[in-house]
Amino acid sequence: MIVLVFVIFLGIIGMVVFSAVWWTAGAPANLQGDRCMVSAPFLCEDAQLTSSSVTLNLRNGAGEEILIDFVELEGCGGYSLDGAEWRVSTDEVFTPRLRCEVPISVDGTFKGEFTVTYRTDGAVFAQTSTGSVSFSQ
Repeated sequence: MIVLVFVIFLGIIGMVVFSAVWWTAGAPANLQGDRCMVSAPFLCEDAQLTSSSVTLNLRNGAGEEILIDFVELEGCGGYSLDGAEWRVSTDEVFTPRLRCEVPISVDGTFKGEFTVTYRTDGAVFAQTSTGSVSFSQ
């Protein structure tokens, strides 16, 4: 009986230790060094960070061609085609590189919000999609 209680006690301790390690260091979300999330109709497939820019790889999931008017990263400025529209076909990936005037990362870490302003072909009013991007070492 004492052996059974001891085995159960060790099992409980093992589960507690495993859970603590899992949630602080080993959870799948923490294994991703870089995170990029964006609201519909886009999917953020990847993001890259340099000391002066953030590059986003965004997929058009709208089910139709869209026109990108502007992409802006909070505290960094925006990306546009100088008044032109960026036509993005259905399921196509577009890659805006958002350059900053001041260094945004010296240690490889960054966290920011971004906005994509877009229209469907023929639409008069623009719509927005918001997202966030973060990098950690």
